[in-house]
Amino acid sequence: MQGTIDFSAGEVFFDFDYNSPPTIVREPATAASHATISATYPAVAIVSFPGVFSSVTYEYDGHWHVDDETIKDGDHDDEDYSTGTVDMTGFSLASLTLGMRYFPELPSWALQNGWHNSIRMAYADISLPSLAGACVPDPDGDNTNDCLFLPDEQGARRDIASLLVIAGEHDWVDDNTDAPVIVGLEDELRDVFDDGNENNNRSFSTARGNDQILIIATEP
Repeated sequence: MQGTIDFSAGEVFFDFDYNSPPTIVREPATAASHATISATYPAVAIVSFPGVFSSVTYEYDGHWHVDDETIKDGDHDDEDYSTGTVDMTGFSLASLTLGMRYFPELPSWALQNGWHNSIRMAYADISLPSLAGACVPDPDGDNTNDCLFLPDEQGARRDIASLLVIAGEHDWVDDNTDAPVIVGLEDELRDVFDDGNENNNRSFSTARGNDQILIIATEP
């Protein structure tokens, strides 16, 4: 089925009664999807809704086989197949969900001024989004599940699951001197970030230059 909502009236306003608060759902990012946030409003909270279903079109196949890939593929009679429209102009909403992606998609200004080149995100191997496991604050035998750590900080923290490194003032020249040669600053990590923050090991530094580190998540 396919429905079309008409928002042709110009400005679009959604009016809600917050005496019946929405249900907020936050979905974390995965290896295949962005993080999302959505709010579902019950019917009693919807004061006005700007879009109206003008019609819903449908296509029906009453003789569907397991191996079929398209509706009405010629292996049955026409009486088992139909299409049409349903007038939905008078329908009422049981609920309304509004949502948006908010991470890791970057806004356009972050790409236009090169700001994205000054930030690195790091996470423990076991905390890879597709694994979503808990890292080990104290090193294990083969270092497989170790958390990230900050040896230069007081207490040498070893409980960090993920962090951001924000570069300070550095060389922003794309001179392609590091291998592999890549157009852009991806192969210039040694020029952009301080010593200890330019490689892919688990150790990061807060005391060897002017990088700033923001801890995102830790393990108890």
